Amino acid sequence: MRHLLAPLAFALLGAVPAGAAPLALVASTTRLDYFAEKGEKVDVARTEEFLASLEQQFGLASQGKSTFSRYRNTETMLQATGYNATGVTLPRRSEVHSTLAFHPHELVHLAARGAGNPGVVFSEGLAVVIGDGGKVQGRHVQSLSGEEAGRHTYQQVADLFHLGGAGPDEYRVAGAFVIYLEGLSSRTALLRFFAACPRTTQAAAAFTTEFGASIQATWERFQQSLPRKAGGARLVAQNRL
Repeated sequence: MRHLLAPLAFALLGAVPAGAAPLALVASTTRLDYFAEKGEKVDVARTEEFLASLEQQFGLASQGKSTFSRYRNTETMLQATGYNATGVTLPRRSEVHSTLAFHPHELVHLAARGAGNPGVVFSEGLAVVIGDGGKVQGRHVQSLSGEEAGRHTYQQVADLFHLGGAGPDEYRVAGAFVIYLEGLSSRTALLRFFAACPRTTQAAAAFTTEFGASIQATWERFQQSLPRKAGGARLVAQNRL
């Protein structure tokens, strides 16, 4: 979910307001039904290939039929969904809504819905690392400084995501934290942590079991591991599988 401002009631209730741009079915596969506004394209081949790679990486079989809806711009997507964003994934409804023909960040959310639910900081961080190549608005998360990452506790960052107030800095810090965790252990360990959390309320205990310390204590060590100022030595994750 990118740059969510304020979800409107009709988005939560599933109603589409009058005047929203109509979507037409433009393609269908075993994984996805693809819808688009008139004149807009979807990149079915890249989407299917990327989802197949995610299913393999996450150790998941196909999770049934989902939908991918392509909008002309953020204005028409807002009209249809209530989300002022370039993309949003509704995991419980198996829906991706996007202004892009191919949207890997949102596809990570779609594929990861069966991998576990440890919380929004972890899920957004994973989507930044895998889906966005570790970059937010062209800046790699490994360029983050301790000064930037030290502005908030873990819970404060999580609250900003939940309240729709997260911006590029919060996405960068979430991505950098995921890279830090992978460097401590491996992506396999990170996904094992995801799998131990069918519900977010299980995350605290599962995190301590997997990583040997609490989330906040590990967050503080992560903050301390970064160069004090931007432009310092980059945090290097080993990404062992």
